[in-house]
Amino acid sequence: MIKELLPESHYDENELHLSRLARCGKRYAFERKRNKYSAHQDIFDVGLAWEHYLTKILTEANPPGTVANNLEVKIKLGGREFVGHIDISVGAHTRDVPARIFEVKYSESFNDFYPLYVRQLRAYGAALWLMGIKAELWLEIYKGKKWREYHLKDAGPEDVAALQT
Repeated sequence: MIKELLPESHYDENELHLSRLARCGKRYAFERKRNKYSAHQDIFDVGLAWEHYLTKILTEANPPGTVANNLEVKIKLGGREFVGHIDISVGAHTRDVPARIFEVKYSESFNDFYPLYVRQLRAYGAALWLMGIKAELWLEIYKGKKWREYHLKDAGPEDVAALQT
């Protein structure tokens, strides 16, 4: 039922994703570990449900039309174009309110993926920064039956440089 109620992210598997460049993401970790492409895993649906819940909270707390899911950002590095999809953005597409972006993570793992999550969020922030949009960066993690929220330093040129290394 959850799959039918939630809008799924649409990804073109031929695109180069910022998540891969930042070496992050549950799907990409799954693929690296097994050395094969993964079209879908049920664990992704739990994360989508959590993202939907947070979207509802942000939609109710912000002006109409300022909250978006899967805002696409693109960045050119080394002559190649990478694309990313920001889980939740507030104001980044309208500029009606100060921009804030949220990367939403759900994990059942005992491993600490915080550094990977931060790299992914900073990659999205770097793409926005290159588009002339300064955004607050927020990381939302639901793990071990606890919700943790982290407000990171705004993205800047150092994040673009980090992606090029």
